[in-house]
Amino acid sequence: FFFKQKTAYEIAQRLVGSEMCIRDSFPSLMSVLAPSMLKTLAKKIVMAVVNSRKQIESLDLVQRLLGFIKHLIEGIPGEDEAKDDPYEFEESQTYAAKLINLVDCKDPVSQFQAICLFKEAYDKGGIQRMKYTIPSIVYAVYKLIQKYFRTAKLSNSSEEEEKASSDHSKATPTGSAEGAPKLSLLKVYQFIYKAIESIGTTYPETGIRLLLQGVLSMNYVVPTGTEAEELGYQFASHALVLYQDELSDVTAKNRALTLIIGTLQKANFFSTDNFETLTSNAQQYCGKLLKKEDQCKAFLVCTHMFASELSKEPAKIEKCLKKAQSLCDSCKVTAAENVILYVYLLNKY
Repeated sequence: FFFKQKTAYEIAQRLVGSEMCIRDSFPSLMSVLAPSMLKTLAKKIVMAVVNSRKQIESLDLVQRLLGFIKHLIEGIPGEDEAKDDPYEFEESQTYAAKLINLVDCKDPVSQFQAICLFKEAYDKGGIQRMKYTIPSIVYAVYKLIQKYFRTAKLSNSSEEEEKASSDHSKATPTGSAEGAPKLSLLKVYQFIYKAIESIGTTYPETGIRLLLQGVLSMNYVVPTGTEAEELGYQFASHALVLYQDELSDVTAKNRALTLIIGTLQKANFFSTDNFETLTSNAQQYCGKLLKKEDQCKAFLVCTHMFASELSKEPAKIEKCLKKAQSLCDSCKVTAAENVILYVYLLNKY
């Protein structure tokens, strides 16, 4: 009990303060503990590190930390986790997901390599844990993009991609005293896409939100007509596929479609053909919603797509409004309270 309580907190507090404080003998000491105690100890380490709010500034610290807590983020082989308390499981994985927010390496390449290390470890925990950990990975990369690519000179040449995509499993710090290291924008977004793809089918609503956030982040860094723009189209089209094939809950479909339309309205980097394909599909889904009142609201929201930076099409706006008006008339007959739809309609004219 003394070891579990005291040592976990003491070691965890030192863990992020100085590399010298991470003793080589500690993992050996952990190896003699029972599996159930290892998981408890790992949870206490994670909670102490997160609550300390100290930055993790090197790849070596990341590797050591992940080694200490692997039983929490990967599980114990042969253990039936269905017997675990759902609340405790959620709490522990939420804390594990927060760890990545403490990573603050000196250069963007090392930061990306640290994120890759976390992703590699999180993937071993299975889909139940990835529900909590993958979104934190994705948003950590979006934060990196916002911090680095919006100010750095971008280059998508294959030569720099190969340099930036060196085997992250080795986790060796890279950088140059002469200038800031370079990352490949395309490589970073491909990493994001694969991460989202791993949970999209199981958790489609989360997948859709992460994909759409990716599209919005591309507004600041992706020029039209590039390979990265095509990847952005892949993000948006995959969100539409998840919407159509994986979502079944009516309320979830309404929320997701509103998000898709809003994202397309704000997107500013798609080519004309790609944008027309995406908006056409989104418009078709508006007419496939289960309830007519939901269809009406969706068509009203849809008008914003055709008054965006990429599209100024009064004819399509008028078509959506007329379709919404027709649905208003139908809804008024079935339920008097649907008269409010006319108010929504008038607000769009």
